[in-house]
Amino acid sequence: EALAQALARAERVQSYPGYLWAMRAYIAAFDDGHVMIRSTDVAPALPVAWPGFFTGYDEKGRQIVRTVADDATLPLGAELRECDGTPAAELMKRNVGDFRGRWDLHSQRMIHGGRLFMDVGNPFISRPRQCVFSIEGSPRTVTLQWRPISDEELAERFAATAARYSPDIGSRTFASGTRWYSLSDFDGDLGSDAGQALAALIGQMREDADAIRSAPRIVLDLRGNGGGSSDWSRQIARIIWGGEKVASASGGSDYVEWRASPVNIAV
Repeated sequence: EALAQALARAERVQSYPGYLWAMRAYIAAFDDGHVMIRSTDVAPALPVAWPGFFTGYDEKGRQIVRTVADDATLPLGAELRECDGTPAAELMKRNVGDFRGRWDLHSQRMIHGGRLFMDVGNPFISRPRQCVFSIEGSPRTVTLQWRPISDEELAERFAATAARYSPDIGSRTFASGTRWYSLSDFDGDLGSDAGQALAALIGQMREDADAIRSAPRIVLDLRGNGGGSSDWSRQIARIIWGGEKVASASGGSDYVEWRASPVNIAV
């Protein structure tokens, strides 16, 4: 179905934005973070417009105003209810989620929630024109005034829509004996700051393995961790539970992780 939709959209567009968004929707349909599309350095720069504010999700799943321009008429914290008659959740799913995928994941919604009022030339959606917000319990209808936003301001404003706590990689031992490990990054590059910090931390854990296993509790703090190499987590698991148990949980030392279907091989 996704392929048929992508091919139909390809017939309707003749510009780079049309190509990009048709492909984004196709990739999103896989609902797999390992399938992705990335723009290269030679790809045309896409101008971005905004209405003077961005929303983002709060801890209760509401879409609230997170950042505003100096001349904005909306206050921070105003809750989005609907735009052009479409409820906020449905609008977010249609205009953002369908082009990002894995929208059932809370983390995915938090990361990309700030894109609803970011116009990047997607020809397959209609940007909102008039929205209703709840401000201290009272509704307010706002007619959106879209205008360009610079790359520098965009980066700053978008970051404000989903602030993420990211502690330094390291460990703590509490008076109770609890071991706390902050693992905010699993960067696979051994030469990166995160890679070097992880290597040092895991080295310490190996030297202290017996004490770690006898601790009353172990906390693996993954706040801020956006993924990376699974080898880091595998090394940590082996220290805590032992190499044999980790290997058996993965199906033994040798197992099939992915296999091409006969049809794919034939093609």
